[in-house]
Amino acid sequence: IQTNENLENFCKLGAKKKILFIDTEFDRRNTYYSKLSYVTVHDGNKFWIIDALSGINIKILTKIITNKNILKVIHGSQQDLEIFKNLNMDAYPIFDTQIAAQFCGYEQPISYANAVHKIYKIEIDKKLQNSDWLKRPVTKKVVDYLKNDVRYLPGIYRHFNKILKKNQNLLFFNEEMKSLNTSNTVISSSGIRKKINSDTIHNKKFQNLLTLRDNIARKKNLPKNWIFKD
Repeated sequence: IQTNENLENFCKLGAKKKILFIDTEFDRRNTYYSKLSYVTVHDGNKFWIIDALSGINIKILTKIITNKNILKVIHGSQQDLEIFKNLNMDAYPIFDTQIAAQFCGYEQPISYANAVHKIYKIEIDKKLQNSDWLKRPVTKKVVDYLKNDVRYLPGIYRHFNKILKKNQNLLFFNEEMKSLNTSNTVISSSGIRKKINSDTIHNKKFQNLLTLRDNIARKKNLPKNWIFKD
């Protein structure tokens, strides 16, 4: 999708769906604020790839992202939601399959590739993960990669949703999902959560350190890891 007309047409179709599977690609290697490149949407059958750098009015997508009648399934939604929030789009309701996995017994945040491997027994190619997403023109290789990043989300969603119902954690998980778009006083990242336990993350002095880093990075529009590393 590279025109406003096509984006409007997609939103009309998307508004009829009860559930959509979404992923974003962006660049923030040299900045604090992400530069959105692609939004990929899957309905379990068709794929739509929105080229955010094509000159289209990405705000048209608000009709889908903020639609409360559409469940948005995203794996590891933190940065996706941050991008949408910077565009004044509060995404709700959300089903984050990475967070769902933790309510299903996974101690560490599971990557999308690992979730696909565990559930589908398929190894997906993530070689393009650290690509220059600002590069154009769009190639078939890129299109295939973007489609793969949402292709398996329906099955992952059904798998974890079934377990959440069985282990009676669905209510607690839904409460967690409701808080995703609220102001969170605890600063963290997937990198930090993989290396540091929850007690340390919530430690007041540690949070003050992360707040300082965040403030400097935001003011200078530089990556947080350029101020000091996770």
